[in-house]
Amino acid sequence: MKLNKLKNKILIETLFEKGKKVHFLSVTFVYLEQEVAEGIMFGFGASKKSFPKAVDRNRIKRLMREVFRNDVDVESFSSFTGIGFFIHNKTKNISYEQTKKAMIQVLKKWRKL
Repeated sequence: MKLNKLKNKILIETLFEKGKKVHFLSVTFVYLEQEVAEGIMFGFGASKKSFPKAVDRNRIKRLMREVFRNDVDVESFSSFTGIGFFIHNKTKNISYEQTKKAMIQVLKKWRKL
């Protein structure tokens, strides 16, 4: 199964208008189940309001992508077709372990729905 980056502006706008949200600690997962030509698409973001410096936002996004790549079971998305977006929404910088815990917990909550 191929995971793709979510970069299409129209898809992102649709996701935030119609998508459902699940959050745990500092991570929110917004998702929308729909048929997408590319299969499964994910994006990662951090609030400009919470992190005014681009350096900090980029660090948070890089950290979330790394956690997703290393620690999230990609096979758990085999039944999901659509788009999703992970958002870090707290003002403090967090470590790799805290990000890992939050992302795994938010995905566990999402799978239960």
